[in-house]
Amino acid sequence: MESSIAEHLRVDRVHPRRKPDSFHPPYPSFSARFDPTVDQVVMAYFGVQYRTPEPPPVVIAALAELDAARSGRHAPDHHDQARFVDEAGYATVLTAFCWTDPAGYDRWVKARDAWTGPQHRSSDAGFFSEVVRPGVRRFETLFSSDRTEGVSVAAGKLSGEIREHGYWGGARDRLPVAQTDRLEPGTRPTAETDPETGVVTVRPQGNLCLIRSGQEWTETEGDERGMYVGDVEPVLRTGMEFLRDDGLGIGCYANRYVRVTGETGAETDKSYGMSLGRAGRGSARR
Repeated sequence: MESSIAEHLRVDRVHPRRKPDSFHPPYPSFSARFDPTVDQVVMAYFGVQYRTPEPPPVVIAALAELDAARSGRHAPDHHDQARFVDEAGYATVLTAFCWTDPAGYDRWVKARDAWTGPQHRSSDAGFFSEVVRPGVRRFETLFSSDRTEGVSVAAGKLSGEIREHGYWGGARDRLPVAQTDRLEPGTRPTAETDPETGVVTVRPQGNLCLIRSGQEWTETEGDERGMYVGDVEPVLRTGMEFLRDDGLGIGCYANRYVRVTGETGAETDKSYGMSLGRAGRGSARR
C-alpha cells in the first residue's frame, strides 16, 4: 500500500494524517499519477443555457465551434460533455476541456473568440465559463477502479492501492499542500459586472474547493442495476439537490448534478456532481 501523494511531492509533514500508516482502508482505491514534469493542470468548463425545448440556433452553432476546437493545435488533452437542468429550469450543456500544459491552454484561448464574447450574445441563451488552474500540490484524485475520468485521463496511469481514503478527512490527507498548510478559507468571493458587455466575472476566495465526484453504472445489470437506479441514485440526487438549493449555509456556493453524454449527445450511464465551496478546518473534501 502506498500514499496517494506522489513521491516527488512528499515532504516532511507539519500536519499529520488523520490515520496512521497501520490503517487499512475498507476497500481498494487508487490515485492518478501524473508525470513529474507536470506542475499545473487546467480544467476549463464551458456552459450554455437555454429555456426552449430544443437548443436554439445560437447554441447549436456555438457547440459546433467548441466541438471543432477539440482538435488541432494546442487542443485539450481530454474532454467530456454533460447536461443538466439547473434550479431555475434552464437546460444546460457543460463541456469540460483539460490540459496538463497551461501554456498550451493559453495559446488555445488566444486563438479564438471568448466563449462569453459578443458573438454569442443572444436573448435565447446564456453563456458562462469557469476555468481553474491548480498546481499539482493543490489537487487530489481518487478512483475505485482503473477507469479514470476528467483531467486524470490525461495522467495516463494510476498508483497502487492507497491508504488515504475511507475515513473523514481522507481527501485533505491526499492533498500534497496539506502536508504543510491548513488551507484556511480566504476572503469571500466577489462579482464584478462589465458595464459595456454585461459579462459578470466572479473572483473566488483563496483555497476555494472544487469537487468533481463521479458515478458510473455502465456494466451493471439485473439486481445490481436495479439497486443503483432504484435505491442509490435517488438518495444521491436528493443530496445533490440539497447542496444546490440550500448548501450555502454549510459552505457550498454552487452544486451541479450532471449526466455525461456521448459523442452523439445521447446520455451515458455516467454522472458527476460538481461543487464549489469553502474549505474549513477538519472538513472532508474530494
